[in-house]
Amino acid sequence: MSFRPYLTDDELREITARSHPGTDTWRLLWEIRRYQALALRFNQVMASLGPHPRINPTVASVAQSELADVPVVQRKRADKLTLEPAGPAKRKCAPVPHDLEDYIPLFDPPAPPALKPKP
Repeated sequence: MSFRPYLTDDELREITARSHPGTDTWRLLWEIRRYQALALRFNQVMASLGPHPRINPTVASVAQSELADVPVVQRKRADKLTLEPAGPAKRKCAPVPHDLEDYIPLFDPPAPPALKPKP
């Protein structure tokens, strides 16, 4: 089944500018936005699953190729490729203990408080 090409962001902005709030056109534009969000979520799921034994590889490859044509997914993938690498971590961990005696308090639970006899 062949579809028309996806609307570009500029075309969607033009449609939004020509229409009035509260019209059916605005409802359809929100529906387009909802489908774009769904495509992004589906792209995340497919990327996180990777090659999975329960997923038919043919279906997965068709889904990936169709997702590659969606403009919002293309933008998201391009943004991920252009991100700068993360710098050094800002939070520092506590120094590692070097003596065995320093490790014992980390793993031994504290002793329960002593019960006082009732008078």
